[in-house]
Parts: sequence; C-alpha cells; structure tokens
Amino acid sequence: MEKPLDKLFDKFLQGQGIFKDRDALRPTYVPDDLPYRDEQMGILGSILGPALRGAPPSNILCYGKTGTGKTVVSRYVLDLLVAKAEESKVNAPLTAHVNCRIVGTNYRVLKKLCDDINATMRDGSDVPFTGLPTDEIRSIFKRKLDSESKIMVVVLDEVDSLVKRDVNQGNDILYGLTRMNSELEKSRISIIGISND
Repeated sequence: MEKPLDKLFDKFLQGQGIFKDRDALRPTYVPDDLPYRDEQMGILGSILGPALRGAPPSNILCYGKTGTGKTVVSRYVLDLLVAKAEESKVNAPLTAHVNCRIVGTNYRVLKKLCDDINATMRDGSDVPFTGLPTDEIRSIFKRKLDSESKIMVVVLDEVDSLVKRDVNQGNDILYGLTRMNSELEKSRISIIGISND
C-alpha cells in the first residue's frame, strides 16, 4: 500500500533539485568567494591580524545600510583568520557571533558567549537561560575565558538593537565587554560591532 507522500518524496530522490546549494539561502551562509569586498576584507584583516601573534585586535565598528555585506564580511574574515592560525599551528582565536536583535538582552548575549566557549556553572551544569544575576553570568564567562591564554573576537551583529531596546542595558553590555580586558589576566577580548544606524 502506497503511503500519502511516497510519490512526492520519490520525486526528490530521483530528480534534480531546484537548488544547487540550499545552504546558500541560510542567514549564516558564508560563500567560498566574496567578490567586490576586497577593500573591506583587507581593512578588517589588517585590524584582526595581530590575533595571529597573540595580540588583542582593536575593537571595530562596522556600519552601513542593510544588506551591504557587513555580517558576511566579518564571518568570512574570521573564518580565514582561524583557518590561517590552524594552518600555521598558532593559537587560533576564539570567535563568537551574536545577533543582538534575536538574543535581545544583556543576559542572553552573555549566555550565548558562555555557550560558545563551553562555560558552565561551578557544578558543571549549563548556564541557565534565565534566572541568574547578569553580574554572575558575566563572571562565569570571564572565569572560563581566562582559564586559558586566548584571544576572543566577539561579533555583536545588529548591536544598535540593544541600545534601541533599552539605552542603559545596551550601554552596559558594550561598556562591560570593552572594559573586560582590564579584568582579564591571561586572555583578551576584541569586539566587532555591526550596526545599520
């Protein structure tokens, strides 16, 4: 007995799909080649390059109109930076990409950063999605980051949305992350802020 979707699924198994690469439609997609952005990639690469020598890069603000390639350029350059570090057998920088419009709060920005570096509570459990004071989750992130000598580059995409939502909260996370280097002993953090405004 034929099941309701057998014919439909058989078409997918037999025929050529409409998409050559369906992943290219995802917001996180980074192409193998990024034409017409050589100047922007060069600028970003020259600022981030010191991370290959273990030096913290300067903080960066990328701003411009929606859809002009700010996010994909930052992802592309960071992917190349990490690949070059691994190829050269030097300490690859940690990278994190946070879409501030989606995560929405300081707590969730820090939670995402904790998740990206596998920071856990003292008992080994995951950092909860809600319920801790922001200072505590910041301390958890800082403790884990400083447990090794690492450079971390954090991309805060659509960072302006944090400030628009709550000026004080947006300022707090930016201030806290940019000042964190003075509190870290072994590691260093660098921020790339991406804004449409």
